[in-house]
Amino acid sequence: MAHRCRCQALANKIPLTRASHPKRLAAILVALGCVFPAVILGGCSEYDQARRIYVQGRYDDAFGRMLKMAQAGDNRAQYDVAMMYVQGIGTTKELELGFGWMIEAAKSGNIGAMNELGAIYESGVGAQRNLPVAFQWYRLAAQRDDSIGQFNVANMYARGIGVPADIVKAWAYYRRAASNGVLTGRERATLLGEKMSAAQLAEAGQ
Repeated sequence: MAHRCRCQALANKIPLTRASHPKRLAAILVALGCVFPAVILGGCSEYDQARRIYVQGRYDDAFGRMLKMAQAGDNRAQYDVAMMYVQGIGTTKELELGFGWMIEAAKSGNIGAMNELGAIYESGVGAQRNLPVAFQWYRLAAQRDDSIGQFNVANMYARGIGVPADIVKAWAYYRRAASNGVLTGRERATLLGEKMSAAQLAEAGQ
């Protein structure tokens, strides 16, 4: 049961946007050491069961279960419901409802939703473009030690988008993202470091 739950936990970390194809999810799980995905995807909780049903392609059933959990306050289900509304999977495509659930998930602490809202406000796709708000959502994710949020905050500081340009803070956030596994973060931190003055390097603690 412990191994099955570990593999289900790995499956739960794969966003529904990438888990839409059951064969792709199964292949990822096999690569991670979950040798028998058809068996291992047995649920360890109500949320696990809903994810398993989604992977099986039973989208209507999965959506109904996710919606029930979302309404009860599960921020993972809130995020998944948001994505299903946005994509029209298991339900009619309702961008406004999807956006509402994304906000709810982010306010409830879902880091994926925070980054998604950052991307929405940065791009202007799904909501009116608002770069300062995009920065705020990315920063909330970054403050929770999320590598994607840290990398996006670094990008905005580096480019002066949504926030005044600050090469020292950009360098610091790229380094944080790199320490959390973002290889591009290390590369960009190195490039910025080459452009920084002695005073800036001193401020950065280098």
